[in-house]
Amino acid sequence: MEASDALVEKAPSDLKRGEGTNKPFFIMKIDLVGSTRLLLGKRHATYLKLAHTFLSTVDRITQDYGADEQQVEYAGDGLFAYFPAKAGAAEEVLTAAFYAKSAVDMMGVLGGSVGDLKPKCRIVIHYDTLTVARIGPRAGSILSAIGMPIHRVAKLEEKIGSGVGRATPEFRSQLQRENWKFLSPVYVEEKIPITPAPAPAPASFAFSPDPNRNSLAAMLGVTTSPPPAPGLMNSIFSPSPNSLAAALGVTSAAPNIPAYRIERKVVGYDLSWGILAKALS
Repeated sequence: MEASDALVEKAPSDLKRGEGTNKPFFIMKIDLVGSTRLLLGKRHATYLKLAHTFLSTVDRITQDYGADEQQVEYAGDGLFAYFPAKAGAAEEVLTAAFYAKSAVDMMGVLGGSVGDLKPKCRIVIHYDTLTVARIGPRAGSILSAIGMPIHRVAKLEEKIGSGVGRATPEFRSQLQRENWKFLSPVYVEEKIPITPAPAPAPASFAFSPDPNRNSLAAMLGVTTSPPPAPGLMNSIFSPSPNSLAAALGVTSAAPNIPAYRIERKVVGYDLSWGILAKALS
């Protein structure tokens, strides 16, 4: 089979080697937290048992809730599952995330070498368009989902804590509104600079027939006999009220510190495990 090297409008199963097609998917990434630290000093057999128990269990759960069995990818002790977009798929992905997390929690109470590790996980769910391509050598080409959304999900998963499930705004947009209750907004605060209002234009000088009142000093309210200055430096930094410097506004004003307003921005949504548990019990 020769490589075509093109994006085409085909079902993924009909793709030739080197061809790809863009399809909307729900992406779920689940990973064990701190597995390297947990397994430090343990036997290789313990790691093998943990990885097998975790990955095989989560693999089965995701496929039970609609993940494409040809699109599951293992990355170390983590797993990417891809759910084709269809009616109700967002709710199925949310349910799969809950049961996957519950399965990992149960592993910690089973006892034995795996249970003693008390494993924890973290999960990210996202919705986006991916390129599904048939790639690889002639004899072993496979269907694989590729694209920047996968990297985004992987980076997001690295930033969340143990036991956290995080949904992106794109995922929430695919949920029925009545199911938004299962997601709790995550905010960040941003400093937005406040642009100061322009200074008012200076008032025009009124003309007076009195020549003494037409002088610049008179119009600025400077008396002809200002009090004696305490010293040159003090006059500059603390001018007397009737001095020309004071009239012109030359004062030792405070530094111009930029003003900000705080704006809260939603960057994602945490899965509310407790509310999900009640709804699915």
